[in-house]
Amino acid sequence: MQKIIQGIIFLLVTSLCWNSTGFAEFTESTTKTLPTEEFEIILIRASRNISGDLQVFSDRNRSRQIKINYIGKAKDQTEFNWFVNLVDIDIETSQDKAIVDISTPDHAPWEDIDRSMVINLDFYLPSDKTIRVSGRFHNILVEGPFAGLEINNDYGEVMAKSIKGKTNIRTSHKNVNLENVDGAVNILNNHGNIRASRINAQGNLCRFETTAGTIELDEVKGEVVAITSHNDILLNNIDAGDGKISAANNYGAIELYEVTGRIEATTKYNTIDGNGINFAPGVNEITGGFDPIDLTEVTFNKSKLSISNNFSDVSLGMDAAPSVHVILATNEGGAIYTSGLPLKPVGIERNRFEGVSGDGTSELQVNIIGIGRIEVYGESGIAY
Repeated sequence: MQKIIQGIIFLLVTSLCWNSTGFAEFTESTTKTLPTEEFEIILIRASRNISGDLQVFSDRNRSRQIKINYIGKAKDQTEFNWFVNLVDIDIETSQDKAIVDISTPDHAPWEDIDRSMVINLDFYLPSDKTIRVSGRFHNILVEGPFAGLEINNDYGEVMAKSIKGKTNIRTSHKNVNLENVDGAVNILNNHGNIRASRINAQGNLCRFETTAGTIELDEVKGEVVAITSHNDILLNNIDAGDGKISAANNYGAIELYEVTGRIEATTKYNTIDGNGINFAPGVNEITGGFDPIDLTEVTFNKSKLSISNNFSDVSLGMDAAPSVHVILATNEGGAIYTSGLPLKPVGIERNRFEGVSGDGTSELQVNIIGIGRIEVYGESGIAY
C-alpha cells in the first residue's frame, strides 16, 4: 500500500512539474509607420479569441508609429512563432480613421487551457487631437494630453487620463477609470465600476451611470449626476457651487463627504451617510427607504432641505448657530430629539416639532413615515 501511495504522489508531482515548466511566455514586437497622422478615430476589429491592450499616447515625435506587441504562452519558440504567423494584422488609414483589423482562425491553437495569445497595440498621436476609439475585446488606455476623448468599448476595461476637453465613454462589462480631465464628462457603463478623480467640468455637467457597479468620485468641480442600482455611490470633495449634485440608487449605499451644491440623494434599500455637506441655496432633497440616514457637520446657506425616510432613523448634526426654520415629524410611536441648538419652539405636538434658530433664513423638514427616531443637534448652543 505504501509503494502505491508513493507512486501516486510521484505521478502527481511529475504532472505538476511538467505543467509548470512545459510552457513559457514569449514576446515579439514590431513597429509600423502609417502614411499619415491626420486621423483621430481608431477602430479596432478583432476576433473573439484574441484580446490585449490598445494604448494611445501623446507624442508628436512618434505620431505616425504603431507598436505591435505579441505576448503568448506556448510550449516553445517554434510554437509561439506559429501563433504569430496565424495572426493577420491589417492597419490602414482612411480619411480621419485608422482601421485595425486583427484576424485569427476559428478554434485557434492558443485557446486551450495551457496556451494563450494577446496583442497589445501602442499608438502615438499629437496632443491637439480629439481621440475616438472603438473596440470590443481589448482594454483601452488613453494617456494625454489630448483635446477630447470618445471611447466605445464592449468587453475591455477603459482607463484615461489628462484630457483637456469633452470626454464620452461607453462600455458594458468592465471598469472605467478616469483621471485629470478639464471639460464635461459622460460615462455610461452597464455592469462595471466607475472611478473618476480630479475633474474640472468648467461649468458643464458630469454624468456617471452604471447598472450594477460602484461609482466613486473624488475631487470633482462642477455639477454631477451619479446613477446606479446595485452598488454604492461614493462622492468625496465635490464642489458644484450653487449647481446640482444628484445621486440615485436602489440597493446600494450613498456616501457624501465634503460636498457643496444643491443635493438630491435617493436610495431605497440602503443607508445614506454624509459629513461636511454644504447645502447650496434652493431645494435640496434626501430621500431614504428603509435604512438610517446620518448626516454630520452640515451647513445651510438660504437652503431648503427636505429629508424623508420610512420606518428608520434620521440623524442630522449642524453648525453651532444656524439660521434655520425646523419642522420635524414622525408617525405614532416615533421619537423626536433636539440638542445643542438655540431653537425657539413655534409648535409642539405629540409627533411633531417646529422651531426657529436665528432668523430662520434656511428651512429644514424631516419626515419619517412609520416608526423612527429623528435627532437634530448642534455642536453647542442652548436648546429652548
